[in-house]
Amino acid sequence: MDKGEDCILLDNGDPLRWRVRNSKAAAWLVPSICFTFPPPDPELKRDVLQLEEQFQAFIALWKERQSKLKQDMLFATMHVVKHWDVNKVRPPPTA
Repeated sequence: MDKGEDCILLDNGDPLRWRVRNSKAAAWLVPSICFTFPPPDPELKRDVLQLEEQFQAFIALWKERQSKLKQDMLFATMHVVKHWDVNKVRPPPTA
C-alpha cells in the first residue's frame, strides 16, 4: 500500500485497525489513523437531496393511489353486492 493511494474500506469494526483493499485488490489491516476522508462532493450531495425529495414524492403518490384503489374496490364491491338477493347469498340446501 502506497501513500496517497485510494482504498476501499472493508471493515471498520475495530476503531484502531481497519481492513481495507487497495487498487490492486490486496486486502490489508492497517491503523485507522493512516486515513483521511475527503469532504463530501457538493454536486453529489445535491443529487442525493434531489433523490430524497423524489423518493418522498413517490411515497406520497403511492399512498394516494393506494387509498384511491381501496376506495374504488370498496365501491365496486358495494355495486356488485347491492344486486344480490337472499338466494344468491344462501348456500343451496343439501340433500
